[in-house]
Amino acid sequence: MDRLANACVTINNANRNRKRAVLIKGLSRVTREFLEAMLRHNYIASLTYVDDHRQGKALVGLNGRLNRCGAVCPRYDVTMQEIERYREGILPARQFGHLIFTTSKGIMDHNECLAVRTGGKILGFFY
Repeated sequence: MDRLANACVTINNANRNRKRAVLIKGLSRVTREFLEAMLRHNYIASLTYVDDHRQGKALVGLNGRLNRCGAVCPRYDVTMQEIERYREGILPARQFGHLIFTTSKGIMDHNECLAVRTGGKILGFFY
């Protein structure tokens, strides 16, 4: 599993056990951007980075709004026309949850991709 998948499994396990905070080890740039997208959409309460002079750690505060997050492996190429099909297949309902894509214009969710009219590689989801 990659670092993003490990972070999502750690968050899901802590959320299932009703923890208020979780420490994620082994961060990458993609994992940081994914966590910041979760914070931007208010699915996590707080995000604090700990510099340990290695790969880094993140202390994530959970607020109980998150049902599930996950990484999509392998990272499929998705065109703008296919975004709706992936959204229907991964997310549980319309207007509920977010798909995260990495594009040439940065890491963004599926609504931003449709607004900018671009596709990319799918990273993961949360709802």
